[in-house]
Amino acid sequence: MDKRLETIQTVMAIADVQSTHVSIYLTIIFAYIVVAYVAGSKLRRFQLATATFIIVAACLWELMMITTLGQSAALIGREITQSSGVQPFMNEMMRKWFSRVLWSSGAIAALVFMWNVRHPKAE
Repeated sequence: MDKRLETIQTVMAIADVQSTHVSIYLTIIFAYIVVAYVAGSKLRRFQLATATFIIVAACLWELMMITTLGQSAALIGREITQSSGVQPFMNEMMRKWFSRVLWSSGAIAALVFMWNVRHPKAE
């Protein structure tokens, strides 16, 4: 089998696993938002702390998996781009931090939503 074809298949397999982790991450975020909307104001402090700890731990794990798999695919895919003469859009360090900040914004938004449900502004 051609080396280039094997490389493309490897990148596609990594992308498939990465998309699974993206789905899990989004499910965690939206589940937390639903809990915040439905029962956020009724949760006791311990329940809120437990739910928040679980979401933060799960989101950190999924973010690590998403960015690590993305970096792996990028490193493997670099072989293809270098052999074809195509220049990458971003350097690897910028891509790593950009993706972490981008994906972290979902978890931060969910935590801010819970805060707003628990601390409504008096009108």
